[in-house]
Amino acid sequence: HYVVTPSVVTQNYLISQGCDPQKIQVIPNGVDVELFTYQPPQPPVLPLRLVYFGVLAPWQGIELAIRALPLIRHVLPCELILIGPGQQRQVQQIEHLAHKLGVGSQVQWLGAMPQSALIQQLHQAHVMVAPLTLNDRNLVQGCCPLKVLEGMATGTPVISTDLAVVRALGQHGTHFWLVKPGSVVELAQAVIHLAQDRDLCAYLAHNARRHVEANYTWRQSGQSLVNLYQKML
Repeated sequence: HYVVTPSVVTQNYLISQGCDPQKIQVIPNGVDVELFTYQPPQPPVLPLRLVYFGVLAPWQGIELAIRALPLIRHVLPCELILIGPGQQRQVQQIEHLAHKLGVGSQVQWLGAMPQSALIQQLHQAHVMVAPLTLNDRNLVQGCCPLKVLEGMATGTPVISTDLAVVRALGQHGTHFWLVKPGSVVELAQAVIHLAQDRDLCAYLAHNARRHVEANYTWRQSGQSLVNLYQKML
């Protein structure tokens, strides 16, 4: 038998638990590149629009994005759009923190939405943020953050955290922009930097789309799984 995982971090954890390295196959997540269409970054229209999408779980780092918002707004008008399912308790915690920091009206939670609507939101955004936090889920269990790949595919510049699960998907400064884990200041500085450097945004967007098309499509992941089944048979 084989064990299939989307993450090298998870692979290493399985090996540490005694799993045979020869029996582990890493098949990363992929993107439907026909659905997640590409649009080059547009000149930012103030206020800047930051987008996060996904569940409102603590390991996603949404709190960091909210804490970075006041720092960004000292330099540029900015708003944070949150997209995805959330429990009432999670939404209330987010709203409480935003109001406490004085940015309650600049944080919008839109809930879950169809992928077609999500893609429109990404195309209208200046930056997509995925500030994953330092915890066992990201550092030990591992993951293959699909939101990072999907953001890269749309041409929206992606800012994420310098973690192994993200570094596995591309290169800092070429495919996305990475910041120190847990650093609200670096996250804010990265947003401001990208807002003021249109050439860098275009460079990241172009490279990210080509990188996804070459390495991270569902067709490629599906073929890898078929190849594994054929090997077993």
